[in-house]
Amino acid sequence: MADSNERGWNYVKKTTVLCYAGIVVLVVSVIGLGFANGNASQPANAAPNGVPSELAPSVLPSLGIPAVTPTLSVQGSSGLFTFTAIDVGRGDALLLSWPDLSGRTRYMLVDGGTADDWPYVHAYLASHGVMYLDAIVCTHEHDDHLNGLIELLKSGDIGVGAAYDAGFLVCQKGWPEYPKIQEYLALLEKQNIPRQIVGAGDELYTANPAVTIRVLNPDPQHLIITPRKNDTQNANSVALEVTYNQARFLLMGDTLTSSYWQMMKEGYIEQADVLKLSHHGDMPANSPIYKEFLTIVHPKYAIATCGCYRPDYASGWMCQMSSVPKVLAGVSVYRSACSGDITITTNGKTSANGVSYTVTTTQNLPPGACIAECKSTCTADDTD
Repeated sequence: MADSNERGWNYVKKTTVLCYAGIVVLVVSVIGLGFANGNASQPANAAPNGVPSELAPSVLPSLGIPAVTPTLSVQGSSGLFTFTAIDVGRGDALLLSWPDLSGRTRYMLVDGGTADDWPYVHAYLASHGVMYLDAIVCTHEHDDHLNGLIELLKSGDIGVGAAYDAGFLVCQKGWPEYPKIQEYLALLEKQNIPRQIVGAGDELYTANPAVTIRVLNPDPQHLIITPRKNDTQNANSVALEVTYNQARFLLMGDTLTSSYWQMMKEGYIEQADVLKLSHHGDMPANSPIYKEFLTIVHPKYAIATCGCYRPDYASGWMCQMSSVPKVLAGVSVYRSACSGDITITTNGKTSANGVSYTVTTTQNLPPGACIAECKSTCTADDTD
């Protein structure tokens, strides 16, 4: 298992010496450029933490880490970062994309919905020409996050460069999710996909210094244990802060108020323009901790991945419509049940009105029609 305390590799620097008629000419400009761009023991956007040096030959090609640092400008400063909540009803399948230093688009899928949701996710990826994911992230072991990733790996028609998770530290033998975790890990091993266990404070590799993806939760030294197994798993799910230039997104997984309290205590929560609401928007509106969290974040946009739930095993969750508009007055709230696929793009640059974002959706149903559609597509109604 990778040691999360190791940090990256040093850049390789080359010096060119030209000889003409016995006169050695030192090319000062080349050396100077090398020091300006690569003379540091730890790059600003290092390779994944904790990959042992003996694994480097096999890991480097998969993650696209260059052996020699290219002398290029940061193309991300003029490119676009894209976040899409793929509509899988009550489940998470979040696709992130951004340009790397070479101009190639990087893709990361955070969760994959349920196994029954995989056809929806696959259709979205195929329609957008995504045949390779540089990384996948499993926030936690519940079926509406993990099982779609298992189907992705089993499909074999979309490549995966790396996998991140928090180690599934609270799931034990005998729990319903345990066999699926073992299946997931076996598929990663069989396909030689490098896996990295991450925790609060770690950063994921992005191949672009303009893009930072930082883990806010869980803290492996302070796992949150609750009386209910499901709550324990949710509370310790992976939460991510994603920044692109001056743009900031918070992807909260299924974290709970106990998670918020811990993240705020550790100083991880900052203002963010885009908030992917935790647990599909189903949070206690009157919780003082939740209100404090929202006061700090003060988002412009909030995303709730709610709607019809397609369970992989028996579950009481069916049609769930969160009450997020009641606690987010003044915020532009998008619910997948009403908006379909929700895409937010930005160049991350600050203007007189702050960072600019463009929001597009595949449908725009008013609340009444949204609830009606939710009822019609589910076998039971649990709207609030």
